[in-house]
Amino acid sequence: MKYIASEEGWRVEYVPGTWNECLTRLQSNEIDMMPDVAYTEDRAALYDFSKEAVYVSWSRVYARRGVHIESILDLEGKNVAVLRGSVNVEGPEGIKTLVSAFDVQCEFIETDSYNSVFELADAGEADAAVVSKDYGHLHAADYDVVETPIVFQPSSLHFALTKGSSLTPYLIERVDSRVEELKGDQGSLYYRSLESWLGIRPAGGSVARIPRWVIWTLVGVLLLVLLLAAGALFLSSQVKTRTRELKAEAIERQKYEEMDKLKGNLLSMVSHELRTPLATIKGYSTMLIDYNDRLDNDEKARSLMSIDKATDRLVSLVDQLLDMSRMEAGLLKLEKDLVDPAVLTEQTVADARLRAPEYRLEADVPAGLPLVRMDANRIRQVLENLIDNAVKYASNGRVVTVSALSRGTELVFSVADHGLGIPESELDKIFDRLYRIEERPGTQVQGLGLGLAICRGLVEAHGGRIWAESRIGQGSRFVFTIPLGA
Repeated sequence: MKYIASEEGWRVEYVPGTWNECLTRLQSNEIDMMPDVAYTEDRAALYDFSKEAVYVSWSRVYARRGVHIESILDLEGKNVAVLRGSVNVEGPEGIKTLVSAFDVQCEFIETDSYNSVFELADAGEADAAVVSKDYGHLHAADYDVVETPIVFQPSSLHFALTKGSSLTPYLIERVDSRVEELKGDQGSLYYRSLESWLGIRPAGGSVARIPRWVIWTLVGVLLLVLLLAAGALFLSSQVKTRTRELKAEAIERQKYEEMDKLKGNLLSMVSHELRTPLATIKGYSTMLIDYNDRLDNDEKARSLMSIDKATDRLVSLVDQLLDMSRMEAGLLKLEKDLVDPAVLTEQTVADARLRAPEYRLEADVPAGLPLVRMDANRIRQVLENLIDNAVKYASNGRVVTVSALSRGTELVFSVADHGLGIPESELDKIFDRLYRIEERPGTQVQGLGLGLAICRGLVEAHGGRIWAESRIGQGSRFVFTIPLGA
């Protein structure tokens, strides 16, 4: 701004004020121009904007240290500090729109500056803070906050001017001319400022090439979404077929209503669970494509790790939907062979240690277990699901024990944890489709509620049984059996 004024011979009077105060003054022509204003269609109806974008930024959610926030869903019940009137709050892709789309209930605390936003989180009055990523990059270290993976609202920043003012066309023409001139010279004050304040260097005049790993990531995501949609449609088709049969018999009317409700719950849960990983993948992929040459290696690595984690979540959803679809249609096929249950148990536990290094995962397998005819991959799937459930509800550092033993005519597997425990009233329901235990302090309920239902289907397909034993405050033990003559 100072450079343009100097080159044009303008005498500039700077009028201090809060963000909202300045926007109000601009609209009433008390001031002529405001820099660093994000363009939106709603704002374009109130102000005129320079055509040349000065900078493209986005927004990030920061959490007060000690508050666990990894996705939009984690804002449920939280107090969130925001800048009053900011596009990252009220804009079409702002935080209020995002939490509404995810049906998340949180309390917004509006204040007049980003400094106050961070101060509210630092003082414990807010659980989370929403700021521009550039302000956070410069100032987050001054407060007791940590950045989260939630990145949203890419914004094109322009000079905003009073709409309809006789001076505005002249100002827009001169500002655009000067900004275009500055952006065309990589040694200009424009690029020196970006490097000095934001650590962004010019790309050397070359056209940025999208890295091959980003392209393959996006292709993989598209394939996962297509598979997920196919699984949902297939399962929906099975539900509709069953519904038609139930309609034919008046005595089965109640079952028809339950199936219809089940379909609605399934589609609702699929949509809900799909949004968070897709939003993460979309946000970080866009950032890597648009700003690949401006990000350092640590930022790229964190972005890729977030994409990888979200992609694993999508793979899990696809697998669960396809497995349940096969079971519903009677198409599940087992590939049985003689398997050493000791080796299977120990390998499964060893792999689980890599996924959950903060827990003590132990295998308790006696010597001399007989070989058993079973589908090793499917029984491994059951064990992995039960182990993942155990670590989800156990505190860090707690022991999770996976056992296998021969008892009578059965091989008995069990997974025991020392977590919160399950109420006795819910023990008979947890293996039902779409059933999830109510969220309790210290836990976050995720998933479609299909995991344990799939476990039951796989165990029963082997001719076995599965059940749970639990005491509140002491932990849970999931047990399933496989006939030795299976």
